[in-house]
Amino acid sequence: MKLSNEQRARAVGMLKAGVNQAVVARAFGVHRSTISRLQSKFRETNTVADPPRAGRPRVTTLRQDRTNYVKCTCETALRQQHELHQRFLGVTDQWLAGIQY
Repeated sequence: MKLSNEQRARAVGMLKAGVNQAVVARAFGVHRSTISRLQSKFRETNTVADPPRAGRPRVTTLRQDRTNYVKCTCETALRQQHELHQRFLGVTDQWLAGIQY
């Protein structure tokens, strides 16, 4: 489980108040080593925030990603519906042509 910045700050506050690492770990439902690493990182950087990650920065927001996914899914469904409709019409036309009136 990943701790939020608020949870990390609360954990560091508990550690500063003298609470044992194992007790803090149990309070947040994480392993003691997670709290130990958090404490070490806080001593080095004096912050609980994650450092910037390497790699290409995001171009779209998560909201835009969700919108694009929904739009893509809907377009695919409409395209498939249209293809099925066209095939069905072709079969229906052939069937009707075979009927003797």
